[in-house]
Amino acid sequence: MNKSEIEDEIGEVKQYSDFEGIYSNGFSNEYPVGTKLYKIKGIDTAENIAVESEQGRYINAKNNGKYKGK
Repeated sequence: MNKSEIEDEIGEVKQYSDFEGIYSNGFSNEYPVGTKLYKIKGIDTAENIAVESEQGRYINAKNNGKYKGK
């Protein structure tokens, strides 16, 4: 996904977890602490968010429900 699809920064990964997936409150098992999280234009953050995988590159992360992983 490209930068033109990104709206606002909504947070960052605050804690690494051994569990599968990205969870609320800044937990991730895939991305390091400090990874930025963004709202995608026109999409509810309860459905999808963008994860900055490296400077200027974004991955669409879908919410499959609490603690269900990717």
